[in-house]
Amino acid sequence: MTELWQEAILETFQGLWLKVKAFLPNVLAMLTVLVAGFVAAWVIAWLLRRLLRALDFDRFCERVGLSAMLSRTGIRTQPAVILSRCVYWTAAFVFLLASLSTLNLAAADRIVSEIFIYIPNLFVAVVVVVLSLLVANFFEKIVLLGAVNAGIEGAHLLARGVRLIVVVFGVAVALDQLAIGRNIILATFTITFSAVALALALAFGLGAKDMARRYLEEKFVPRDREESGPDEIQHL
Repeated sequence: MTELWQEAILETFQGLWLKVKAFLPNVLAMLTVLVAGFVAAWVIAWLLRRLLRALDFDRFCERVGLSAMLSRTGIRTQPAVILSRCVYWTAAFVFLLASLSTLNLAAADRIVSEIFIYIPNLFVAVVVVVLSLLVANFFEKIVLLGAVNAGIEGAHLLARGVRLIVVVFGVAVALDQLAIGRNIILATFTITFSAVALALALAFGLGAKDMARRYLEEKFVPRDREESGPDEIQHL
């Protein structure tokens, strides 16, 4: 009986060792790809940072308002450094997925393939959000300048409302690109857009009521009636 137990345990450990021995080259290949990938990601990020500094990317971001937008969110890091770090971690993540595929596991291969399919959508969503923030800042400045020159009260509120609409629209498009709760996003965006539009209409109407009254008086009230009105009343 004891010999049977010993043989069973011995066969179990021998089978386990054979599986580990067969799987060990895959693990070594994964570690090799992973280390090489992180080194390659660091080199790519370093080269990109030098290229962006040579192109004066930070000054360009200041001109388009991206640096000011980052400052308002509490981020003090230079845009070139932020972009290079994003590229580094993106490249490292890609190499991590590639290293997992060297294990020759069906589950790992399926997960890696699904993630690789999802990465382009994620990239497009990030680009859409960044562009929407830039466009929102641009329209905020344009609306603020026009409203101040027109003497409209609540010019800052109007400009911020326009910026909010553009940002919300960009975020909705990005989430739709990621296929995250499309029906909920559509309903939320519709309600938010309607509420913001109503608030802007009220703010614009209250702020421009004096200007509208002056315009209507100049267009529809005869000047001779304005001038002769007090004399006629006194004569009567």
